[in-house]
Amino acid sequence: MKKILITSSAVLLCMIFLIYSIRVNASKNSTSSKNINANWKLVWSDEFDGDSIDKSKWNFVEGGGGFGNNELQYYTSRPENARVENGTLIITARREDYGGNKYTSAKLTTHGKGEWTYGKFEIRAKLPEGQGLWPAIWMMPSDMDIYGGWPSCGEIDIMENIGSEPNKVFGTLHYGNPWKYTGKDYYLPDGKKFSDDFHTFELEWLPGEFRWYVDGNLYQVQRHWYSRNLNEADSYTYPAPFDRDFYLQINLAVGGNLPGNPKDDSIFPKSFVIDYVRVYEYKGEYPQINYDYNTVRPTLEDGNYIYNGTFDKDVEGVDRIDGVDGSSYWRFNTLLGGEAIPSIEDGIFKAEILNPGSETYSVQLTQEPIFIEKGAKYRVSFDAKASKPRSIISKVTMVGGSWISYSGDTVINLTTEMKNYSYEFTMKNEADPFARLDFNIGKDDGIVYLDNVKLIKISDNINSDPNQNREPLKSGNYIYNGTFDQGKERLGFWKFEVSNRAKAIISTDNREVYVNIKNNGKSPDDIRLYQEGIKLPSNETYILSFNARSSQPRPLIVSIKSNDKYITKSLTLTREMEKYSFEFSTEDSSDNPYVLQFLFGNDPKDVYLDNIFLKKKAKPVVIDDTKEAIIEAENYHQMFGVLVGPCSDIGGGETVGYIDDGDWMDYIINVKKSGIYTVFFRVSGGFSDKIGKIDIISNGRILSSTDLKYTGSWDTYTTVKTTVELQEGEQILRIYANKGGFNLNYFKFIYGIVSENDDTSSNLIKNGNFDLGSEYWIHFKADWDGAYSVAAVENGEMKVTIYYEGPQFWSTQIAQSNLSILKGETYELSFDARSSVIRDIQVMIERNGGDYAKYFGPQTITLTPEMRRFNFVFTMNSETDEVAHIVFALGKIGDANIIGNHEVYLDNITLIKK
Repeated sequence: MKKILITSSAVLLCMIFLIYSIRVNASKNSTSSKNINANWKLVWSDEFDGDSIDKSKWNFVEGGGGFGNNELQYYTSRPENARVENGTLIITARREDYGGNKYTSAKLTTHGKGEWTYGKFEIRAKLPEGQGLWPAIWMMPSDMDIYGGWPSCGEIDIMENIGSEPNKVFGTLHYGNPWKYTGKDYYLPDGKKFSDDFHTFELEWLPGEFRWYVDGNLYQVQRHWYSRNLNEADSYTYPAPFDRDFYLQINLAVGGNLPGNPKDDSIFPKSFVIDYVRVYEYKGEYPQINYDYNTVRPTLEDGNYIYNGTFDKDVEGVDRIDGVDGSSYWRFNTLLGGEAIPSIEDGIFKAEILNPGSETYSVQLTQEPIFIEKGAKYRVSFDAKASKPRSIISKVTMVGGSWISYSGDTVINLTTEMKNYSYEFTMKNEADPFARLDFNIGKDDGIVYLDNVKLIKISDNINSDPNQNREPLKSGNYIYNGTFDQGKERLGFWKFEVSNRAKAIISTDNREVYVNIKNNGKSPDDIRLYQEGIKLPSNETYILSFNARSSQPRPLIVSIKSNDKYITKSLTLTREMEKYSFEFSTEDSSDNPYVLQFLFGNDPKDVYLDNIFLKKKAKPVVIDDTKEAIIEAENYHQMFGVLVGPCSDIGGGETVGYIDDGDWMDYIINVKKSGIYTVFFRVSGGFSDKIGKIDIISNGRILSSTDLKYTGSWDTYTTVKTTVELQEGEQILRIYANKGGFNLNYFKFIYGIVSENDDTSSNLIKNGNFDLGSEYWIHFKADWDGAYSVAAVENGEMKVTIYYEGPQFWSTQIAQSNLSILKGETYELSFDARSSVIRDIQVMIERNGGDYAKYFGPQTITLTPEMRRFNFVFTMNSETDEVAHIVFALGKIGDANIIGNHEVYLDNITLIKK
């Protein structure tokens, strides 16, 4: 099974992309879809002709909390927010306090009721207009287990709109990992607006191609994408992730990172009106469209990927710098305070920088699209000088998404003399036909000159040994592509051989191996599937597991060999897909790699094979009454349905997620003393409308069942506890997701029953003296803003080592959630704090999500290197909040300068109801 962690920062980044989108006007590139309608047949529709929403076709999403984008609405199923009227579906956003949010709206999906792989999707709708409105028609995958979570799972945006730009819509694909998006805008002509009348939005999805239309006008075609799960050995086989079922979603969001928040609440209520939704399937078999790299922009005759690198050409219909002759194919950008005057003199580009801005990219010269191939080596060269000695940065980069720098950032130290500079790089990421060359010349003043810009491919991709420097995957699996969904024909890293006395065909159409045996030969190894280069350390015990079945009962021989040493197991397959596993040990021997073989010969019955996993057997974790026993979630013995990824919790490391209903992890423990133990789970949960549940199971018996609440985001961790009775002896403990929707960092056992509040039962703060380490506390850093810090408990104090605090007060935080603050009650907040430098911080108690309404503060205090006690009294004047949030904001406060490297310490935090 394939999954990836969801983090709120990834979702936040995806909202920025429109700044760099491509404009397409309705009067250009228009092709009527009517010419191809004969190829489609209607298979699903809702004309909204009834009296109510058809619940056999639609689900309601209910809840709030921002949805990872700081949105302000709470989605409900009330008729006030979604109803059928006059043959239309009306989704209405309202200004009202509801569920801790300031607005209400609705979101409908067809998940489980209408799901399709490929098709034509046609929606006729009238959009609302107004600052802060965000209507969308989009699609998400039905089964997140196949390629994992966002973005590797893929996302299809049929239509999105920002309410403050009523003449523009956009269609986008999200995919990858690192995250990438590709899309275009569509503008109505002649000052028309999508809020004036109904318009038809269409998407045609074929194997290897997407086409977007507005009112029958084709404005975008996409044929290139990829999907990569960083826990796997290779990219998923194209056209993944867009080769499986997706479902429709229609919603009207309010506020958030993309549209901004409403400025005038008097515009509400506002409605998104849908006339109909129709889904078509292609008549006959879908045509397979393979991506043709020849359709991307070719190189010039001399092999240069850069057009007009000599700054002396004027070409109609291409990018150019406004008002600058000779600048065709180039763009000039200023942002974040950057100001500059671009010009071209005697065929040399010149930028006179008036205000350097806050970043090197505050002033930019760029060119795109450039086709960069995976594994190929390139050289960038150019002539440059400046009016004074200064540096600039050049790079070849991804556009949008994760903004990965393919070449790395190359710092060029310019002098006042024109010189030639160059750097080389090898493309280690997936091929990108839309890459960009950047010259970042901000953050310093003066005049910068550029000329003779070239980007040349030095060498093509050299097919290196896929097993070279081979390490186990992050999951601990020594088998690459054991799920048969990666590489060419989904058989990356595997070899299939049939002797001349046998005949068999292998296929992976359903992401599993199917061996169709025509002639079984005379020996098991006449038909074999094998993987080489498996490096297993000596004197260890391993577990090999896989799923298999056959058309009729038959034997299957599995062998693991190194040189002349064989470990062989014969198993009997049935017609049901079953899991098989066995243990084996390696001897003290040389470093020769192992080969895993599945032998199908000497039997005519077909075989199906999937989910091959080879992992070192974990050593038991000792649990006793002398000390706490911490188990990192990623150190499981076996698992189902989960993957490992970076952890944003205090202490960093890795975490397990994204965990769905029915997923599990097994751990080997050795209990030295029977008795009652308190168990602490360190978890995060990003679904505001879903309560997770963890069961602890041993020997088939449920020992405990613990509910997990929404923590505010996937990056926000909290601690929940339960108690279990453990029996002495070695055993396998299963952590089972009775209800999923959470990430698990670690869990730990302490003998006996541990009190939830550490200092006094009247203290609403849990673990305020940090005797339990970082339990119950959250460390947040806005890494998309560059904030970077490390939090850890040392000597009974919370120590936050801050390398860059970030540009906002909230960019770095220590926080705790789930505080019950009652209306009309008075509270006293006390804590100790110090800093290695004199600086201000802020403390506040607030609503966790939505508008982050403040119940106390923000209170600014000045820290010094001396530990001081701070005390504050406040009265709760808002409605009762059972899940309030205390925040120590350690980012940039007010007009203060960025500090950089320093430490902040906190201790003895109490919140007492007076």
